[in-house]
Order: sequence, then structure tokens, then C-alpha cells
Amino acid sequence: MDNRTTAMTGFQPHPGIETPGVPGSDRIQSIEKIVRACGVDTVFNIDPENLASTFYSIQEAYQTQGVSVIISTHACPISESRQTGTPIRKAIYAVDPDICRTCGHIGDSLHCGLEICKKNEMNRSIRKLLNGLYKTSAIPAEYRPKMMHAPCTVHCPVNICIDGFISQISAGNNKNALKMIMKRLPFPSICGRVCHRPCEAVCVRNRIDSPIAIAALRRYVADFYNGITYQEIINELKQSIVPNNKKVAVVGSGPSGLTAAFELALRGYEITVFESEPEPGGILAWGIPEYRLPKTILNREINGLKSLGISIKTSIKIGEDITLKQLFKKGFEAVFLGIGAQKDLKMNIPGENLDGVFYALKFLKAIHYKKIKTIGDSVAVIGGGDSAIDAARSAKRIGAVNVQIIYRRSENEMPARKDEIAAAREEGIEISFLQTPVRFLGKNNILTRIELIKMQLGKPDQSGRRRPVPVEGSKFTIPIDTVIVAIGQQTDVNLLAQDNNCKVTSANNNIIIDSRTGATSYPGIFAGGDVVTGAATVLSAIAAGKKAAYGIDLAVSKDKTSVKPLDFLDPQDVELDELNFPQDFPSEPRNKTIHLPLSKRKTGFSEVDKGFTESLALKEAERCLQCGLCANCNHCMDHFGCPAFYIKDGKIAIDPNLCIGCGLCAEICPNGAIFLQESLIS
Repeated sequence: MDNRTTAMTGFQPHPGIETPGVPGSDRIQSIEKIVRACGVDTVFNIDPENLASTFYSIQEAYQTQGVSVIISTHACPISESRQTGTPIRKAIYAVDPDICRTCGHIGDSLHCGLEICKKNEMNRSIRKLLNGLYKTSAIPAEYRPKMMHAPCTVHCPVNICIDGFISQISAGNNKNALKMIMKRLPFPSICGRVCHRPCEAVCVRNRIDSPIAIAALRRYVADFYNGITYQEIINELKQSIVPNNKKVAVVGSGPSGLTAAFELALRGYEITVFESEPEPGGILAWGIPEYRLPKTILNREINGLKSLGISIKTSIKIGEDITLKQLFKKGFEAVFLGIGAQKDLKMNIPGENLDGVFYALKFLKAIHYKKIKTIGDSVAVIGGGDSAIDAARSAKRIGAVNVQIIYRRSENEMPARKDEIAAAREEGIEISFLQTPVRFLGKNNILTRIELIKMQLGKPDQSGRRRPVPVEGSKFTIPIDTVIVAIGQQTDVNLLAQDNNCKVTSANNNIIIDSRTGATSYPGIFAGGDVVTGAATVLSAIAAGKKAAYGIDLAVSKDKTSVKPLDFLDPQDVELDELNFPQDFPSEPRNKTIHLPLSKRKTGFSEVDKGFTESLALKEAERCLQCGLCANCNHCMDHFGCPAFYIKDGKIAIDPNLCIGCGLCAEICPNGAIFLQESLIS
């Protein structure tokens, strides 16, 4: 039938009818209107030269139920050029060799050394394309749209390549992700649970919505297949060890000691760890409750170290069972001290010696070893750090009815992790701010009341927090059964006084070391962790253990040139350009980990945070903006297919005679290494 003349078109002229007076022309019709007239509700108009917009439209079309139609507003210029035979040449693009196939870690011990993964390349390219972080128009050579170092990596105490391992998760390469983590961190499952997360505080996504759940993703890959992948990597590391027949002793099996042992074992040393407690782990074992760090997880990663040949001897106290000098006589060429800061600070107020007054670390240790099974109904915890939160939540689990935390500053100054504070409140723990004990009161040497005074915040002190100042005439008392003092810890230097000449500071009893190597003033003795810094974080202790292992290797090795280097990034030396931060980027809410129901938390020490499922982990990994550069990249050669690309001196280059100047390569280059060299259009 001829639709131009029949009633099928309602006697309307067909769009193919020539426009009167213009031979060979057709009437222009809206394709979108025709598609919608056919009953299609979802129609996308795309500009083929705007890759980001096109990709978003395709994604949305896939996610839409029913029929979706994508209409190109004009032909792809490259396709049109091929069809018409008319060459196009808008500009000439070039590759910056200083950015191509490089990263902020290349050339030092920070570099991951992984093989190129094509799926990972594609994922990074897609993030580059879609991110509001990057401009999609022509980029001048002097402007670099990507960061040499991602902020998260810079502020990580051990400088894990965070955007790198998250990209590997997105690509489904969990083992590669774990390898990247373990390049810098021997305890991924442990730290995925207890890390203080400085990386998340500087995550670029904070400028958009909320940070990537970095710690949870780290834990996810470490826990994958119940730690089987972790042990596989440990076994691979073991195969690379070349023994040097030299012995080193490590005193203390906390995070710094175990890290030093791990790193030294990989460097070929025979390691013996001496631990004063009946089980290894130090504060990780008895100072962090099982609802945060299950014993099975701790033991799994400690057993990984043992499988490297590390010997751990428990219930041996240095200074009592054996001295440091005796260790040297037994053939140990160096000793690392990682004894931590296990001495609770006292408040030094009246009544502190009453029955019913505990100290946080001793309290947590007593629970761990089941020396305390019940507690009074009414409990007050003094302090605002993680130990205070741990003590309060643990008290609830062993039977306390009313638990409150008393903190002398406001919530803004509270040093405990925000998620731990929220969890404490969920479990019914009250937090009282701007008050502090003046004295503890009792009867027959048994605690019955606390006398408190209200505080107000004055000028900032050395910590940068506003100093709490007592409010005159504001004292009051409350009845209480138990008090747990959690105001900090210090080093017990009496453990060292009798058999070495380590110089200690007079103020905080901390050992003075060379910050680069961990060396003390006593030859052959090294130290790191809380024994040097005072009570700090697990990750900072791990970093100290790594540095000391390097220092020991450097001191003991006769051939200094053979010593494997150790590099760290200094956040103060890394400039984070404001131009790199995203603008007008769509919000994607942070994915939440699975938690134990509240009804099951208060009756035992089962782990509360269950972590990510695989689907949640993949969704969260997709939120990462991939801020940093990557040296493991061959994307434009593997996927783009442009004949202008070739390899020159190990880097990718563009033949200016073959480049047509479409600029698409600049949009999809994961490193942002391709720039407009010359425009051919005025």
C-alpha cells in the first residue's frame, strides 16, 4: 500500500513527500515523537561526542523496565567520515610520558608490582569517564586532572594503595586486591575491623556525600572464602624467603611486634617472639572485645605468621624470665621492643582505691580471661576514647543494667570512633558530656557514689581540643556501683630498667628512637609502637614495626646495598590540588555493612559488625572515584583500537600523522595522561 495516499495515515502527508519547490528533499520529522507515538515511554536523546552523557543514558536504559529507545542526535563524526570518505582532523593529541603507565608509587617499595588486568583497566576507564572529578573537554597540557597520590593512600599510616585494591574488587579480582593490601599490611582482617580509618576522613567522596567504606572493603577481601585466599598469599610469600641464618628477637606480640616479626621473616631472618601473656596478640587479644575482633580472626592471622616459620613463646616476661642482655648472649643479633603502653593512667583523686573502681585495660583483660563474670547494676565509665566505649559495651554484656560514659569535653572532641559511639547508644549506653569526677565516695571501703563537677570549654590545649574548665559551684553526686577509669595509658618502663640503657623521655616514659629506623640509644635494640608514642592506634604501631624491621636489616646486614628499601609517603609533602575535587557529581549513598540484631548483642560477645556481602562490596567498590594514577595500565592499546597509538620506550604514544583529533582517548584514559597538543580548528 502507498501510505502517502491511503487512509492509513489519516490522509496526512507522508514524511517522505518532497517539500514543494525543493526537489529531492524530505520533510524533517521528530524521531522521538514517532517512537513515543508507538507507545514507548522511555526515550533517550544522546550526543555521540559526549561519551559520559551517552554512557549514563545507556546505563539508565538497561535499568529501565520495558522498552527503552536511544536516539542519536547526529551521526558519529568518525563513522560519518568513513561513510562519506571525507577526512576529518580537528586537533592533534599527545601522551604525557610522565603520567602514562605510572603512579605515585612507581620506583619504590610502595609499588604493587601486579600484572595488568584488562577488566580492571576498563573499570578505571569507566570511572574516569563518568566522574565529575574530570573534565571531558580538551585539557591543556599544563593541567592534570588526576592526582599522583589519592588522599586516602597518603593518609593511610602504611600507605596501602587504596584506590588500587578497590578497583581490583570492582573487577572481581579479590586475590589481587588482597595482594595489594598485604604488600603493606600483614593483618588485613584484623585492621579491617579495628582501624581508626584516617583514609575515610580524607576520602574525596566526602565532598559529594559520604566516604567509601574502605576498612569494610579491606575486611571483605581478607575474609573472602573464610581466609583461604589470605593463607594462599602467605604461602606464596613463604616461597620467596631466602634465609640469611641470622636471628632476631621480638619482645611483645602486639601489632608492632608481630609486624616487625612478619617483615623480618620475609627478609630472611629467624624470628622468635617473646610474649608475657598466655596467648599472643597483645592488646589485640585481650584489650579489644570479641564483639569487635573475634578470637578466630586474630588467631587466623597470627597462625599465618607462624606458617612463615616465626616462633612465638608465651608466658615469658622480659626482666623476670629472661633479660635483654641474655637474649644477645643467646645469639640474637638484634632485639625489637614492642611492649606497648599497658599501664592505665590514674585520675589521682580521693577514693580511687575504693573497691568498685577499675581501670579500663585491666577490666577488659579480666573479662577476656574470665576473671570478671558479673558487675554491679550501675556502672560509670570515665573517658571518651575507644577503650571507654569498649569498657562500657563490655560492662553491658556481663550484666550491668545502667551504663553511662562520663566525658569532660563535648561530643565534638570525643576521640572514640563515631560508629562505636553510635553503637554504644544503640545498646542503651548513656553519654554525659562536660562533667568530670572530683572524688569517689564509699562506705566500708566500697564505692557508693561519685562527686562530679560540670565543665565548660575554654581555649584549645596542645591536642588542639578546647580545654575543659570547671564551672564554679556546680558540684553534684550520683549513686554508682562500679567505676571504670579509661583516661589513657602509658608505658611501664620498669620492664626495661634493669638490663638496658634505652633513653626514655622524662614526661611520658616513652623510649626515644630514630624515627626512620626505630633504633634506640642502646646498640642492637630497636623499638616501636605505643612504647615510643604512648597509647596510639593499631595502624601507627604496624607502621612502626615495618620501619624497625627495615632498621634492623640495615644495621645487621654487612652489605647495605642489598637491604630492601622501605618507603612511606608524608602527607605534608603531598599537594592535593583543589582542581581535582568533583563538581556536580551525582550522589550515591554509602552501603552499610550487616549488623547483628540489637536483641542478640547484650547477652554475649558475638561479633556485631558482620561486614559486607559480595553484592554490597561490589556496589560499594563502584562508588570509588579512582582518584590516583596506576602504572599497571595498557587500556588504550587493549580496548580503544585507535591506529594512532603505538609503544615508545615502554610508554604509549600517539602518531600525530594518524590522529584525527576526536579527543575520545583523552576522555577514557584512566590516568588522564592524554592532552590536546594542537587545535586545528580556529
